[in-house]
Amino acid sequence: MSDYEIHPQPYSANPSRKDRHKLPKAELVRVGPIFQVAFRVTEILGIAAGLAALYLTIIQTQLSIEALRDQKISSAWQILALPGGGSTGKQYALQTLFQENHSVESVTIRCAAENADGGLFHNDEGGPSLKCVDGPDLSHIAIDGPAPSSSVGYQRAIRRSTIRGTYMNNSSLTNVAIEDSDLSATTLFNSKITGGAVVRVSFQFSDMRFVDFSGTYFDTVSFRGADLWGANFSNSLFARKIDGITAVDNTPNYSIDISDSRLCNVQSSLSPCSETLHSRFFDYVFFLKGHAPEGLSSIAPSQMVTVCTSVDENGFNPTGCNRYSVVEALKG
Repeated sequence: MSDYEIHPQPYSANPSRKDRHKLPKAELVRVGPIFQVAFRVTEILGIAAGLAALYLTIIQTQLSIEALRDQKISSAWQILALPGGGSTGKQYALQTLFQENHSVESVTIRCAAENADGGLFHNDEGGPSLKCVDGPDLSHIAIDGPAPSSSVGYQRAIRRSTIRGTYMNNSSLTNVAIEDSDLSATTLFNSKITGGAVVRVSFQFSDMRFVDFSGTYFDTVSFRGADLWGANFSNSLFARKIDGITAVDNTPNYSIDISDSRLCNVQSSLSPCSETLHSRFFDYVFFLKGHAPEGLSSIAPSQMVTVCTSVDENGFNPTGCNRYSVVEALKG
């Protein structure tokens, strides 16, 4: 805006005859500072009103996004609670929960008609593992978490969950912690569980052929009756308990149960045991007397193994353990 405005000169009430038809002249008169201030205030108020409207729009958009996120999470939980197996969207629902919450707790996914005696499970592969007749399909699920650090632990986790009798073949869990959970009778064929932690977990009677466990930390795990043919435990860490403190070293611990499991295909001339099970593996595992894993006879006869007499009601904490050579252990 210009600091000047058109202002007419005073017009005489009794002009002369010759000036009577003349229009009054106009001149530029400087507007006073008070008018400039008034204009600036109006301008600022207009800008403030625009910013306020923009802020309200952003808030409304954010609330809409949060509402959609809450609805997405709620729908995922509802899908996981649906009975029945097959492709019912559970894989997508579980993946959604990981994307939104980074970890899941107290999830229950199991066979639709599971009963107390496990009668719906069957074995069609010739190994010790069991399969659900119509287990929920979680295959090809992919969860990739950031590597843990000394200040930040695992940012992706499955805790206190039951995922039993499901199909999770060809899945990939990288840098994921699995804690206090039941994954028994689960098909994990050709999957990857790498760089994570598996603590107080049951894989009993699971199909774990060719599962890659490289770089994974184990503490108190049951592989009883699991098919571990071709499973890779390279660079894995196994924990032991010392006065309630968890330590990692070369000292034997007996918290990994491989009773009645299958370690090797004894009928194959290319047994993967020599390739995927290093000798230290047997420093950290045990099996119950009379329940030696299939394929143990293909291990070096002088290899020392741990044989125990019993476990607690949860299948952990073995007692009556002694070390024997493979030859002695197989004699019973």
